[in-house]
Order: sequence, then C-alpha cells, then structure tokens
Amino acid sequence: MYKKLLALCLAARIDGLGRFGTYVRIVLPISGVLIATIAIFNFTGTWNSYLVPSTFISTLEKFVLVVGLQTVNNEHFQQENLTLAGVFLLSFPVIIFFMFTQKFFVQGIATSGIKS
Repeated sequence: MYKKLLALCLAARIDGLGRFGTYVRIVLPISGVLIATIAIFNFTGTWNSYLVPSTFISTLEKFVLVVGLQTVNNEHFQQENLTLAGVFLLSFPVIIFFMFTQKFFVQGIATSGIKS
C-alpha cells in the first residue's frame, strides 16, 4: 500500500501538482477509511469517558451522562429500570454514530486483508 501511495504521489508531482494538491487529491481520499475508523473510536472513547469528567466536575448540574448514571446507580441501586434507561440513553448516540459510519469501518476491515 505504501509503495502504491508513493508512486501516486510521485506521479502527481511530475504532473505539476503541488504538495497541498497532492495531499487533497490523492492522500486524503485514500485515507478516508482510516479517518472514519479513528473518528468512530475517538467518539466512542470520548462519549464513554468517566475518569476525566468525574475528576474535574463536582457539581451535579454539570455532570456528563456517564458520571450522572453512576451517581444515580449509587443512590438508587435497587431500581434497575432507572439504570437500564440510563444505559439506553448513554448507548443511543454511539449506535446512531456507528450506523452512519459503519460502511467506512467495514470497508477498512475488508481491504486490510488484501495484499497488493
């Protein structure tokens, strides 16, 4: 893959394309799958982050969903319906985001096993 990309970049330079044009027209479209995969993992990791928000935020009104769910779970542990409703609300945006980006993620998995 690296040899193909290098050959495409050299061909673009010979054709008179500058560095920025080579990046925008050749490298960026090839890297679309990689960028989408990084976006999925970054969004999921940030959305489910617990340690940083619980460390820096101390008021109940400013809690993010993960910290708020843990607080509700600690106070009302016997009411599993509240916990499950919170888990659903917490998982819903990640599922929606993955539904919109899954074609890039699957494409990256499908092309990673192909040797060139």
